[in-house]
Amino acid sequence: MLLLGISSESTALSDGAEARHLLLEAACIVHLGNALFKSKAQTFLLKAIFINSEYHASTYMVFQRDSNILDDTRPVIPFISE
Repeated sequence: MLLLGISSESTALSDGAEARHLLLEAACIVHLGNALFKSKAQTFLLKAIFINSEYHASTYMVFQRDSNILDDTRPVIPFISE
């Protein structure tokens, strides 16, 4: 799945808040995806792209390390490349 976020403000301070909001949305979607597709052998993956106020794109690959739905304490791990 692909999630795209674009900065709606022209300040660098708001860019960080909006990027964190995008990662929070991505984490929730990944958790929901793994819950809905728990019978599948594969982990649900999400690629998130955030474009800041200076038109610089950051990409995040978000997934859960373990898709065992009974363990709700597992972290969602983003891999970040800019």
